[in-house]
Amino acid sequence: MEIMNCEQYVLGELEEAQAAINKLEQENDRLQAQIEILEGHLNAKDPREDEVRRLGRMEIVKKVAYTTTTADVGGEAKSFEEWCFDAVYRNCVPKGWKRKEFIDYFEPELRGFYDERVKELEEAEEEDE
Repeated sequence: MEIMNCEQYVLGELEEAQAAINKLEQENDRLQAQIEILEGHLNAKDPREDEVRRLGRMEIVKKVAYTTTTADVGGEAKSFEEWCFDAVYRNCVPKGWKRKEFIDYFEPELRGFYDERVKELEEAEEEDE
């Protein structure tokens, strides 16, 4: 179309802009669909993955913490925090971690070992009675 006046020029520019917008909207829709597919894969629960994650966390704790550290202090059970600081040595914590960060991050696993030590302590006290 040959441009005859300013109005035709502006209408031509608007049509080109609308075509570009339509093309971008189609590309956006395609990318959104791809994101949904990838998020579905990411959020899919594989029971084996949960088991690998659980066992991996447990192995890290076993390598860093002396999980057999006794919970006994003068015949009484130490607090969880005190036991953790005794069990997790500063020089064993992975590079880039602070000891407190490690303890906080792996608290569920550490608490399991602590509970075992307290249970052993209670059982030993019962046997002595």
